Amino acid sequence: MKDEEYDVVCCSDLNRTRQTWAQISKMQGFRHNEENSKIRYDARLREKGGGVLEGQPLQVFKKESMMAGMDLRLYKPEGGERWQDVMNRAESFLTEITDELLPKKGSTEIK
Repeated sequence: MKDEEYDVVCCSDLNRTRQTWAQISKMQGFRHNEENSKIRYDARLREKGGGVLEGQPLQVFKKESMMAGMDLRLYKPEGGERWQDVMNRAESFLTEITDELLPKKGSTEIK
């Protein structure tokens, strides 16, 4: 990583990912600065929200989805997300970041 050049680093906005990036950037010799425009924190990069089942083992999710008569991938606990919700927000982020960073048709440089 030390010899690589980055246009942007994308991380979840959670504190633990900010701390992880701070350690990586220190070890790799990157200047860590919250205002650095090359660092992009975004809530859409968070893990799947478990709602009322947050922190519970997968077996609990499986049991609850079975009791609800739903496939695990389609099950949405109260206050949580389905896998499709996670994919939708990830797709939203990826579309936005590629639109911002990739050259437009006919252009040869990265923004």
